[in-house]
Amino acid sequence: MRSAPAYGFSRLLPRLADERSPPFPSETPIMATSIIKRSGKKEQYQGYKIEEAIRKAFHSSGTAYNRSIYEEVEAKLSHQDSAHVEEIQDMVENKLR
Repeated sequence: MRSAPAYGFSRLLPRLADERSPPFPSETPIMATSIIKRSGKKEQYQGYKIEEAIRKAFHSSGTAYNRSIYEEVEAKLSHQDSAHVEEIQDMVENKLR
């Protein structure tokens, strides 16, 4: 597996979504939300991918990881049927500023 370069969040999420497999076979998403990728492809929401991308975004910005950001994203997505990658990216970038 390639490791994602230390760019911004916008470059991490698509790679994680394409390259990662669940760390545990029994892991299931907490909610039924789907993610719409930049290509327009719709995929099932898998929270561990979002959390890992957020961790890497925090790391690349030199900021200590704050799990509450991930929890805010989860809370917002729990009220939606789907979300665009860009929407999640914007939420995280706003917190990093």
